[in-house]
Amino acid sequence: MKRIRSSSPILALALLAALLVGQPGLNSLKAETESASPFVLDRSRSKIQFFVDARLVDVKGYFRSYRLDQFEYDGKNPESMKGGILIWPASVFTRDKDRDEHLRQDDFFWVEKYPTSRVSLKKVTRRQDGAYDFLFSLQIRDKVKEFTVPTKISSSGGHTYIEGSFKVDRRDFDLNGEHVANLVMDNDVELSYVIALQDTRLD
Repeated sequence: MKRIRSSSPILALALLAALLVGQPGLNSLKAETESASPFVLDRSRSKIQFFVDARLVDVKGYFRSYRLDQFEYDGKNPESMKGGILIWPASVFTRDKDRDEHLRQDDFFWVEKYPTSRVSLKKVTRRQDGAYDFLFSLQIRDKVKEFTVPTKISSSGGHTYIEGSFKVDRRDFDLNGEHVANLVMDNDVELSYVIALQDTRLD
């Protein structure tokens, strides 16, 4: 496997995201496999992105390829949501070609061995403030960790929007990086998501 190394401190920053995750099929994900409900993912209004703090340059990045995974939703009660999100980490994009290629290697996402990552929703619970707690597991490489994330749900124009953010420790997923990058980058990575669900019954 070709290894591209860089001393850039932001090289590893894009790492996390878990969501959160090969190259085959990045541009041809089949909508009919996404959802068992009338709702499908509107990718033009959705995003899964990450931010890493570093001593020299902070970095934002996102994943360009993901889809719903056996998703169910009755369209009325958010607590009825089931399923999750399947992510292709090879689609990572940080506006630096060399950095992105390094993130695909075995000290980060290792996409040759682990072509996908998965977010699996366990439970949705309504909070007193009107938001919801999403309990889900995040799988990156062969590691799995659970998170409970306060999540906002809103509806507009035939879409349901699911928005939240949380922090993960990259070391929990063996995203260890190279020594130089580790000296200048934070271990905590902030992941954020906007999942836009389109109601196909309104087409």
